Parts: sequence; C-alpha cells; structure tokens
Amino acid sequence: MKFLLLALTTLLASARSEDLHSLRYKTVEGAYSECWRLLQLSSRQIWQPCAPCENHCCATLLRLWNDADSSIRTPICPRFFHSKLESSKFLADADCCANRMLEQVPPKEKCRRTDGYYLCFNASGILQHDRKYFLPATELQQQRSVSECADFLQINSDDEWAQIFHRGLVSDPRGRCLIRCVLVRQQLYSEVLGVNERRVFVQSGNLRDEEHFRRGVRQCVQRLERTCSDRCTLAARIAAECLGQKLWSDIERAVKVVGKQRNGC
Repeated sequence: MKFLLLALTTLLASARSEDLHSLRYKTVEGAYSECWRLLQLSSRQIWQPCAPCENHCCATLLRLWNDADSSIRTPICPRFFHSKLESSKFLADADCCANRMLEQVPPKEKCRRTDGYYLCFNASGILQHDRKYFLPATELQQQRSVSECADFLQINSDDEWAQIFHRGLVSDPRGRCLIRCVLVRQQLYSEVLGVNERRVFVQSGNLRDEEHFRRGVRQCVQRLERTCSDRCTLAARIAAECLGQKLWSDIERAVKVVGKQRNGC
C-alpha cells in the first residue's frame, strides 16, 4: 500500500502539471477515468467496488483533498452529490460520520480516509458522475495567470516590480490592473457580470456557509461600486476586501513568486 500511495502521489503531481494548460472544469466520471489510466486499472461499472486508492486519486484531481492535514474539503462536497436533505443537514450528517471515521483511521492512511469520507457522503446522497464542476485553481495555475497578465500589461522591468512590491498591490496602479486581469482570466469576475460568487466560494476553500458568504460579497461589492471610479481600482479592492482572506492571500503569494522569478525582487 505504501508503494501504491507513493506511486500515486508522483502520478498525480504529473497530472496536476499537465492540467496547468486545461480548463478548470471536470466531471466526476472524467476524474475517475483519469485515475483508471494513472493507476493502470481497467474501467469499472459505477456499482462495482473501487480499487485501492481510486477514491483518493479522484478526490485529489477534483481538488477536494487537503494534503496538509490528510482530510477532505468537506464544505464543497455537497455540490458533487444529489440528496433529498437540505445542504446544511446533509453536510452536518456527513461531517459527524467523518469525524468518527477520522478517530479510527490515522492521517498517514490517506486512501482509507478518502474511502471513509466517500461512504459518509454516499450514505444520504448520490454521487453525480456526469455533471461538470468548476475546480479551484492550483498554485501553479495562479502563478500562470499572474505571469500571463504581467506579459499582457507589459510589466517587465525590475523597477516596475520593485515599485509594485514597495507600494503594495492595491496602492500601485499597475498592481491594481494586474489583480483585475487575474480575476478576469480566472473567470472569477468581469465588469459585465460582476463577481462569480459560486466560483469564488469554491476557490476560497473550507468556508462553511455559502449563502452567508455570497451575501457578504454582494454587500461589499455594492459598497465599493459607490466609491471606486475606475475599473482596476474597483477590481483590486473587491479582491482585497470582498472575496475572502484565502483567495487574496493566494493571489498575493502568486504575484510574489512570479515577481521573484522574473526579476529577483
């Protein structure tokens, strides 16, 4: 099992690198198909039992697995299942089941943990295999978006990057336009449609109350729209003030990485 998990980790790292250039939408069925290829398994019917580490592979490709604490990002799991229960009740029941499972399965047994999560959510829901889902961007994809936006905005010189870092992303005019470009490129925001609240919620990680989050985003955006006069300032302040600390931190980190790679700032 240890060799299988090590091999799977290597294969998934390769798969995530390849995914850098693809659209961030995937079906559950498509994720399982990739896992059958990565694990060199023959395809199976939905009702047949999963192979070892198959669920862990799928959860990783769907960006549900959190390797830092060997757990699943449970708040966004309900969207992958159809259930007659209210979303909050469905999540609460699955969480309760998962907490009992986690007490019995150690963190190092990632595949068993993922199987346990699957059983907890499947107890009162049906996995939707053929629906396409928006996937949160990886660190590499965040950095790629920043790099492409820097090229588009012609932010090239050492002095330009140094000023952006010195002043701060929101305080520097080029920094503000860079943030706007990243949001637009990742399909999280546009002037025409505004903030895509559902995608931002998914990108934001383990937030639990989606309606509360979306309501807060709308109120924050409406406040800024009354005070910001140009589109780069508006987009940058929306990112910094309205979309949650995790997303903002991810963008800041990606900008720092790209800036250092390009100019040694």
